[in-house]
Amino acid sequence: KQWYQRRVRGMINTASLTMASQQHEQGESSSKGKRKATELSEFEAQLYDRGIRLWGVDAQKRIRESEILLIGFKAVNAEICKNIVLAGVQRVVIIDNELTTEGDLGANIFLTEEHINTKRGEAAVKNVQALNNLVTVETADLDLQNNEKVAEFVSQFHVVCVNGYSFETLCHLNETCRKANVYFFAVENFGLFGYFFEDLKQFEYKKLKEVPVLVGSDVKKTKVEEGTKSNSNNNKEEFEIKTAHYTPFQEVFTKTAWKTPKQQSVLFPAIHLLYLFQQQHKRFPLANNNQDISDLLKLKTSVAESYQIDPNLIKDDFIRSIAQNASSEVSSVSAIIGGICAQEIIKVISTNDEPFNNSFFFNGIENDGKVECLVPTQPQAVKQPPQTKPVETEIIEL
Repeated sequence: KQWYQRRVRGMINTASLTMASQQHEQGESSSKGKRKATELSEFEAQLYDRGIRLWGVDAQKRIRESEILLIGFKAVNAEICKNIVLAGVQRVVIIDNELTTEGDLGANIFLTEEHINTKRGEAAVKNVQALNNLVTVETADLDLQNNEKVAEFVSQFHVVCVNGYSFETLCHLNETCRKANVYFFAVENFGLFGYFFEDLKQFEYKKLKEVPVLVGSDVKKTKVEEGTKSNSNNNKEEFEIKTAHYTPFQEVFTKTAWKTPKQQSVLFPAIHLLYLFQQQHKRFPLANNNQDISDLLKLKTSVAESYQIDPNLIKDDFIRSIAQNASSEVSSVSAIIGGICAQEIIKVISTNDEPFNNSFFFNGIENDGKVECLVPTQPQAVKQPPQTKPVETEIIEL
């Protein structure tokens, strides 16, 4: 963690010095968040050179016009924030009024000891802003229980990413984003495990199209960039527009059947159990709490029966491991999940590649990440043994 924080501090210092030397010439210090949707300036082209080489000028322009809302500034959202600010979005707004604790310092790269007992969102803004002065970074205070204000506020943004909230709040925010046509992400780190979920409702994106290319006497298929370049014969390259349909968070986590580990990441049923536990106890399981582990195991048996699968397909030892990790955050795992989720957000706002549909799960013990398309299916009722009629007997008196 200390090495990682030093690296980020180095990035902040380098970015600050670079921006300071260019601010007077570019006049950026008084125009943050108000850049026009025109051509990139020479300074922007130099600053975002790496991104432009990866996803192109048009995509960088769309990124520059994007506004992102981060609700909850725990470890994964901190990593996402770092990556999208460096990528050059227009504005990032952070909502998190929870006080910083010592536990936050172990995984959140923007918080230090001096921030303890201050609001997490406000404490992090200065360090986040220093990464890129061309991006507007600010905090907001929003009552998530006020449905009308939440709907009005959320509608300002292109993407909403939520970290560290209850299952009910995630479902409510997802529904609000769907109504406002705002892209929704839910992210969480459970110690050595974690996931993110995305709901893009109905999303159109450009897909690289395979076209036949003559190589000697052989015809091979190759992928070309979609309609943004010309080939050697000055013919415009072909591309196609695809549409992906997504499922709401609540339907995925309440109606998707568990399957065997060969068919589905074992983390999905495990995280499903964590959210069921949270709904009952208003918290996640605590480490070294035998009662919490016992309650999780009972939940496992009950839900597995409802989906007519063998509860032993999900090992008890794995459930115990999940319970031990559920209330903690690990910096390296948050960095992996946050980095991949930030990449997905860049895909979405640039419409430059096919995004995941619809979940990513990471297992830090096995160092394994899996993309899953979770499709809701109604659980069937548990089969009961057939009832037999009682045998009628006739008593004969002798």
